[in-house]
Amino acid sequence: MRGIRGFTYFVLIIFFMSFASASFSVGNASNGIESSYGPGEKIRGWINVSLTSEDATSLLESSLGGSIRLIDLVRKTPSNSAFIYSCIPTTCESNYLATNSDVSKTFNLDEEESVLFGMKITATKSVGDISDFYFNLSSNNPGTVAMPLSIDILNDGQVEWQAYAASGEFGAENFGCYVGMDTATQLIANAPQYCERVELSKTPEIELGAYVAYEKGTGTVNFEMSIENSETGEKKVCTVSTSGTGLKRIFCTPTDFSVKEDGDYYVCIKTKLAADNGKYKINSEQKTPCGFTGTYEGDYSYDFEIFARPKEYAASINIKLNDAELARADSPILNVENYIDEYITDNYKNNCSKGCVIPIKVYSGINNQQVDVSNFFMSYIADTYTENTNIYDVEETPAEISSSYQKLFFDDANFSVPTSYGNHTFSVELNDANLLTKTISVGEVAQIKSLTPTKTAVKYPTIFSAEVGGKNITGYNWNFGDGVSETTSVNSVTHTYAATGTYTLKITINSLKGSSSKNFNITVGPASEIVPSLLSDASSSISNIKNQMNSFSLFEQESIDSTLGLSSAEATIDEMNDAVLSAVLESDYEAILAELLTINLPETIAKTATSKGLSFYPATENIDLNVLKEIGGGDYTAGREEQYREAVLAWNDVYTTNDLSYSEISLFYSDRKELLRIFEMNVTKSSADSAYFIIKNMEDIYLQNEDEYSEKTGYFYTGLNGKKSIRFSTTEEVDFVDVPMFISPSLDNLAVLDITPPEKIKWTVPIIIAVMIILIAGVIWVILQVWYIRKYESYLFKDRNHLYNLVSYINDAKKKGESDSVISSKLKKAGWSSEQVRYSLRKYEQKNTGLPEIIPIRKLLEGFKKLPLQKKSTTTNIRTNGS
Repeated sequence: MRGIRGFTYFVLIIFFMSFASASFSVGNASNGIESSYGPGEKIRGWINVSLTSEDATSLLESSLGGSIRLIDLVRKTPSNSAFIYSCIPTTCESNYLATNSDVSKTFNLDEEESVLFGMKITATKSVGDISDFYFNLSSNNPGTVAMPLSIDILNDGQVEWQAYAASGEFGAENFGCYVGMDTATQLIANAPQYCERVELSKTPEIELGAYVAYEKGTGTVNFEMSIENSETGEKKVCTVSTSGTGLKRIFCTPTDFSVKEDGDYYVCIKTKLAADNGKYKINSEQKTPCGFTGTYEGDYSYDFEIFARPKEYAASINIKLNDAELARADSPILNVENYIDEYITDNYKNNCSKGCVIPIKVYSGINNQQVDVSNFFMSYIADTYTENTNIYDVEETPAEISSSYQKLFFDDANFSVPTSYGNHTFSVELNDANLLTKTISVGEVAQIKSLTPTKTAVKYPTIFSAEVGGKNITGYNWNFGDGVSETTSVNSVTHTYAATGTYTLKITINSLKGSSSKNFNITVGPASEIVPSLLSDASSSISNIKNQMNSFSLFEQESIDSTLGLSSAEATIDEMNDAVLSAVLESDYEAILAELLTINLPETIAKTATSKGLSFYPATENIDLNVLKEIGGGDYTAGREEQYREAVLAWNDVYTTNDLSYSEISLFYSDRKELLRIFEMNVTKSSADSAYFIIKNMEDIYLQNEDEYSEKTGYFYTGLNGKKSIRFSTTEEVDFVDVPMFISPSLDNLAVLDITPPEKIKWTVPIIIAVMIILIAGVIWVILQVWYIRKYESYLFKDRNHLYNLVSYINDAKKKGESDSVISSKLKKAGWSSEQVRYSLRKYEQKNTGLPEIIPIRKLLEGFKKLPLQKKSTTTNIRTNGS
C-alpha cells in the first residue's frame, strides 16, 4: 500500500507541475535579422526575447534546416557573450526531481541498466559543512567475469566506486589476435621483448601467461611478463620461471593491478637475464597481426602465443560506502563529504530553499541483479545541525534557464540559408512554438569568408584584410565597433584602436547583386601581451601541423610546407621569440608585431578525402589550343577549335593510359576551413610522337620536380616520354573531373579525318555512293561513341562528384574483398539506379563504358596519322571508348 500511495503522490506532483510550464516572450523590437544573403550563408541578427524557467535543452529549430539547444546558443561566443541569464541549478547542467522517500530501497537490474536514487535537502537557511555521509549497499550478484556493479556519486559520468573483490576463479585465456602456429617460432630474448595486443574488459586481477617450448641449455630460466595500458602507458610486471624440456605453460599475476577501464593492453614476455636468451622459443604467426617485438612504433608484425586471463569478481557485494570503502576501491575522490559540499555550492549556491538533490547512480554489468540500499545517513549545518536518513527516487530533468528582455543573436547558431536564389521564409521555433518569422532574400551577392588579423595591439595602425568571394563588388563598409566607420573600394583597410578591449568589427560588402555582412571579434591589448599570445598560437599551430603531417606521404608533406610556407614561418617565429626576450618598450613589441601579423597558419590539418585508381579525361574547355600552338608548334583551322580539342581527346584514348589518385587535406583556421587538393597521376604514352603534359597555373600550385617544367602564358608544361609520374597540389576549388590540365602532341601530329574524297581518284558513281554511306555511317557511329562517353556520363551523373564518390566507394569495397554482385546490391539498396551502378563499376575497372567499338577507331586513327594533314578540310571528332 505504501508503494501505491507513493506512486499516486508522484503522479499528482507531475500533473500539477505541468500547469507551471516554462515560457518565453518576444519584445516589441522583436528582431534584427538581416534580410539579404549570398547562397549558403549563415543567418545573422538577433531576436529580443525573455525566458522564464525554460528548459535549457529546449531546441531552437530553423525552418531552413538545422537546430541548436537553447543553452548552447546562449553560451555561443562572441555573438552572445553579453547575454545575461540564470539557471537552476546554477551550472545549467542537469536538474533533478526527488520523490517517494523511504529508509531503504530495492532495485532489480539487468545488464547495462542503471537506476538513480539519492538524498534531498530542503532548508530555509544556507546549507554547508557536510560532516558525515554514508549508506549500505548489498547485491546478490554471482561470481562473474563481467564487472557486476559500479556507483557514480552525483551522476556526473565519473565512477567513484566499482566492484574490486576477486574470487578464486579465472575466465578464459585471451590470446589477442593469435590464432595458432602458422609461419615461424621466435627465440625468446632479453631484448627485444615479444608483445601481443589484448582487448580486455574490467577485471579485479589479471593473470599473464605464455606457452613456451624448450630449445637448449639447462637450469631454471626466469621470464619477466608485463601488462601495459596502450593509452595511458600504465605498466605492471611479474616474474615466472620454468625449467626442463617440452612445451611449458607459464603464468604470473602482477600485484596491485586491476583493469578499471575496458581497452587495449600490451602483454609482453622476455627473459630476465641476457644469459638465458634463446633457451626457450614461442610460437608466432602473421595472419592478422596485432603484436610486435621491442617497442610499438605504429605497426604490427607478428602474433605470439601470449595470453591474459581475467579473474572473476567475487559474489555477493556487501559494503558500507564511506571514505574508507572508497579508499579500498581506489576511488578518484578522497573525501565524499567535501565532494558533496562542493556540489551543493557549485549547483545551488548553498541555497536549498527549493530543494537540493544529491543524485547517485548505480550501474549493473550483469543480468538479474537485486540491489538493496539502506542505512542512509547525511549530516550538515543549515543554521543548526541537521541529520537526514531518507532515500528518494530521483529523476533527471533539464536545467531551467531564465533571462530578462535582451538580444539573443543567431550569428553562431549555424542556421544556413538556401543555395537557390530568390525569397525564402525563415522561421525559428522553440519547443514547437513560433519564435520569429522573417522573409529573407538570397541573391548572387559577394560573400565574406574570413578576416585577418583578429588580434592586434592598442594604438597600433593595423591593416585588416577580408577574404571575399564573388564578383562585381562595388565597395566595402567597415564598422570597427569603437564608433568609427570607413568605406573602401578594396578588401583591406588600416585602423587604429585607441583603447584595449574586445570589439565587434562588422564588414558589409556591396555588389551589383546586393550586399552581405559578417561580424568578427577583434581582441585589442598592449603589444607586450598580444605578441606573446600570437607567438604562442603560431607555435602551437606549427607543432600541431608537424605532428599531423607525420602520417602523410612525402609529397603531401612537401605540398603543405609549400602552401603554408611552414619552414619559413617556423624560422621566423624562432627569430621573433628571441627578439621578445630582448624587447623592453611597447615599440619593441610593435616592431615584432608588424611581421608577426603577416603569418597566418591553420590551427590543425587533417586528410578528409582520398581516392585511388581513377582515370582522368580532360574537359574540352580545358584544352587551350593557343598554348599548345606556342609549346609544340603547328596550327589549327580557325572556327574548328572544338574538332581539334576532340582530336586531342582521341589521341589520348589511343596512345595514353593514366592512373589518378586524389586526396584532400583540410586546413582548419579559427574562422574557416580551406582545402589543399593533391593529385598524383601515372601516365604511360605509347606513341613515338613528342607530347606534352600541360597544366594551368592555379592558386598556390606546387609541382613536384618544378625544374622540369617551363611556363607559357599562364600554363606550365613538361615533355612526356614513355612513363611519367606527375604530382601537384593546389588550393583552387577543383576536383578530379575538372582539373585544367591535358596531354597532347603538337597540333601537326593530331590525326584529323577528311571525309572528302581526293579529286584525282576516279571512282564509279555506285562505289562512290557506297563508300560515302559507309564513311558517313562510321563518322556518325564515332560521334555517337564520343557523345556516349562525354554526354551520357553527364546525363547519368548531373553532379560529377556523385560519380567520384561511387568510384571511391567501389575502390574501398574491393579492398575489403567484396564482389561486384555484393557491391551492386548495396548500391542499389542505397538508391542508385542499375545503369549508374553498372557505369561506375566499368569506370572503376577501366573497361569500355560506351557503345560497342564496331568501327576500329584506333587502327583508323593510326592510318590517318600516316596521311598529310589538310588544314582546310572538314575535321571530325574521332575518339575511342575509354575507361
